[in-house]
Amino acid sequence: MSPGPCCALATLALALAACGAPSGAAGGKPAPPPVQVVAMVASPGPWLDAIPVLGTVRAVAQVQLTAKGTGIVRELPCAEGQLVEAGALVCRLGDDEDRALLAEAESLLAERERDRDQAEQLLASGAATRDRVAAAQAALIMAKARVGAARARLDDLVVTAPFAGRLGLVQPSIGALLTPGAPIATLASPALKVEFSLPEIHLPALRTGLTLRASTAAAAEALTGTVSAIDSVVDPATRQVRVSARLGEVAGLRPGQSLRCELVLGEQADALTVPEEAVVVQGTSCALFTVVDGAARRTPVVLGGHRAGRFRIASGLKPGDRVVVRGVQWLRDGAAVAAAPPATAAAASAPVVR
Repeated sequence: MSPGPCCALATLALALAACGAPSGAAGGKPAPPPVQVVAMVASPGPWLDAIPVLGTVRAVAQVQLTAKGTGIVRELPCAEGQLVEAGALVCRLGDDEDRALLAEAESLLAERERDRDQAEQLLASGAATRDRVAAAQAALIMAKARVGAARARLDDLVVTAPFAGRLGLVQPSIGALLTPGAPIATLASPALKVEFSLPEIHLPALRTGLTLRASTAAAAEALTGTVSAIDSVVDPATRQVRVSARLGEVAGLRPGQSLRCELVLGEQADALTVPEEAVVVQGTSCALFTVVDGAARRTPVVLGGHRAGRFRIASGLKPGDRVVVRGVQWLRDGAAVAAAPPATAAAASAPVVR
């Protein structure tokens, strides 16, 4: 039999088999259903570029007042917690013996002055030599030194406020014996500042005049300060630099308290931001999934900052792009998606609260 009919029969059998086979056999596995996601439209908005820090409240001027001499406490005229002016008497020690020594030194000084005057008169009349006048002058200088020393000892028995401020707890009581260095009270100025540390990576952005925002339960309103000083050295152990910001006078706030602060580096009116859950991090690179023609597209981006659960996108995203903010974990590049209506995604694209 000729090969023609056999070939025709084989071709017919293959055609019938193809017609009867399931559609998936010809086209492979059926396409998966679209992934249900929530997407937001990227739109410019205000952004505050700030670094969160934990600061400690300090007084602009603070000192531990201590005794300078030895003696019995005779006066404590200031009450604990009292506001005092610069030069106000805080503590006076017993000074009877030192006053007697001063009176003795002053009497000797008067006598040495008379001796000097007499020696000069005798020298003028030729009855004394210049050596006698020089000796009288030397004795007078020594007498003046004794008076100065006696007055210094008296000054050491008096403790005054070096600047205006508020006294803390007064430790000694009337009748107590104090020795040099014994603590009396802490004096702190009403003006306050905040001190905090930042990693050295932020040094290029640091400068005096930056705004510091702080909040505490002690103050009804948010506090605002200004960076006044940056340490000239970086701690080699922690690689951090100390920063100080002035707060001014704040009622209810005391030195030593902690403050949650934000150091404001700058503000941007037209920043593009996304919720932090929209960002996919792989190693050192970051990306978003955008929706283009019903499919997810992996879009590499550069992050510009983080605040209040959102990232600022420095580059890689354009206004109007649809960004997947829910369901990112189920996506791959090119996957078909069914994005929720904009009304559903509105909550995800809420503006940043400053």
